[in-house]
Amino acid sequence: MKAFEKLQEFKGTTAELRATEEAMKFGLEIFDIEPASYPEVARVEDEIAQLTEIWEIKNDWDKQWEIFKEITFYGLDMEKMDNDAEDFQDKVKGLVRMPTSGGHTSEVRDWGVFNHLKNEIDKFRATMPLLVELRAEAMRERHWKELRFEVKDDFDETVEEFNLEKVFSLNLLMHQEKVNELADNAKKQLKIETGLENIRRTWEDDPATDLVID
Repeated sequence: MKAFEKLQEFKGTTAELRATEEAMKFGLEIFDIEPASYPEVARVEDEIAQLTEIWEIKNDWDKQWEIFKEITFYGLDMEKMDNDAEDFQDKVKGLVRMPTSGGHTSEVRDWGVFNHLKNEIDKFRATMPLLVELRAEAMRERHWKELRFEVKDDFDETVEEFNLEKVFSLNLLMHQEKVNELADNAKKQLKIETGLENIRRTWEDDPATDLVID
């Protein structure tokens, strides 16, 4: 709110400067004097427009995160959430390409709010594939136990309190290699388990074999 209040204050100041400029222009025209241009005002107007845009995107992203963070781990719709985040990512990228009326180079990349928002959304999207891996059918309690040891947090992935906010507090990106290793091992082990179960069913349950395996 403070950011928007400041921007409104700056908008008011530039509007006053523009009004003064127009008044002076009228007086100079009477004496056939070429009015001076003030590129600094145009630059400030451009930056106010860009700042307003980026703070509006940040405000919308914060609201979206408030919704996301309450969703339980097994209730996450990763594809939709990633698509939503991608839309925000495109809006942030668009700020860099935003045209300026004064023809000057935009300094959006140097602004703290831009970098903070870009990093937050990039981190969110980079985490999504890890959540897909952890939601895989192959994950077993032993794999979760390994992950708890890795991140040094005794969480319980089965409870309702294990929501997206809790998941992000684990900083999974810092353990990306381990998460991928666990998921890969889980899939390989599931493949072996499935193969063994198929063999058991063939030899033990199929009437044609009539063989009991102890």
